[in-house]
Amino acid sequence: MNMILIGLKHCGKTTIGKRISEKTNQLLIDTDRLIEEHYSRSENTPLTVREIYQSKGDQYFRNLEKYVIITLDNIDDSVIATGGGTVLDNDNVSRLKKRGKLIYLYLSLDTWLVRLQSQTIPAFTQAENSFDALYQQRETIYKQVADMKVSVENKSISDIAEEILMLIRRS
Repeated sequence: MNMILIGLKHCGKTTIGKRISEKTNQLLIDTDRLIEEHYSRSENTPLTVREIYQSKGDQYFRNLEKYVIITLDNIDDSVIATGGGTVLDNDNVSRLKKRGKLIYLYLSLDTWLVRLQSQTIPAFTQAENSFDALYQQRETIYKQVADMKVSVENKSISDIAEEILMLIRRS
């Protein structure tokens, strides 16, 4: 069974996924890296997911993301860190649920806003969009699709990883 980490950009999916991977000796798969690798091979141009989104647009990016999720159909016993918008597509959610447990890494709006200030603002964010509205929309989806929810507020990466592993053992 796979452990599939979902949540907002900058909530720690990849960092926490690395720690879980180290503790369990499971492969870590980062879907954003897979998107970048696929794009680089097919277009012969290395771009980040942010650059792909900005240069090619939402529809192109989401189609590429869907392709990458399909490539995970035969993956098992791994930790998968997804992009923040992966669960916006119902087909992606269905595929991922067949492959493992979806673990929502919860972050409060206030903490997310602080993290955004110190990092790159997500490419999908338009000036007219309210971060609060975006947060509310995404959080509703994450809660609906998640098999379990783990707060990442004021906890160490190791403590979060241990909590996830404990919940997985109990499920």
